[in-house]
Amino acid sequence: MNESAEDGSSPSPPRGKLAVTGKRRQWSRMTLDLDPLIHSPAFRSLYLARSVSLLSIAILAVAVAWQVYAISGSSLHVAGVSIGLAAGSLLGLVWGGAWRIGVIAGVS
Repeated sequence: MNESAEDGSSPSPPRGKLAVTGKRRQWSRMTLDLDPLIHSPAFRSLYLARSVSLLSIAILAVAVAWQVYAISGSSLHVAGVSIGLAAGSLLGLVWGGAWRIGVIAGVS
């Protein structure tokens, strides 16, 4: 079978078809699993809605900063508005996470 494995040393790596299969398996672990998007219309709709929502939030942040700069002409005001948007997002994230942890732990 494998002479190097009989004498106690580590076996040599597989050659031929086995090596290709191992590489494919490793590659498939690093890529996205698109099966839910392909086979589940409900998940596809959820994924599309979430993607559109995230894109619209990003566009909103740019539009607000642009409008503040157009009105005030001050980069400091743009920074203040951007910090306010980021703080609101962070607060919502922390509050939502704390609520979710409370639901999982059974705390009301």
